[in-house]
Amino acid sequence: MPQAEIIPFGNELPLAYRIYFMTSAGRIAGPAEVIASNSDQDAIEKAKQLFAGRNLEIWQGARLITPLSADGN
Repeated sequence: MPQAEIIPFGNELPLAYRIYFMTSAGRIAGPAEVIASNSDQDAIEKAKQLFAGRNLEIWQGARLITPLSADGN
């Protein structure tokens, strides 16, 4: 019988965040990229580093975290 993994109290598992690249018309350009992060802010920083210069939206589940424009705002 497989054993369950024990996770010590206080350790958080990373969440999956979806990155959607957007066209200039504001439409989704293709399938999402997925990154793992421990917080919304961490996901935003990772997306800025990995996908600089792209218009995108960051989603976690059904929740829109933030849109980012190609200039990083």
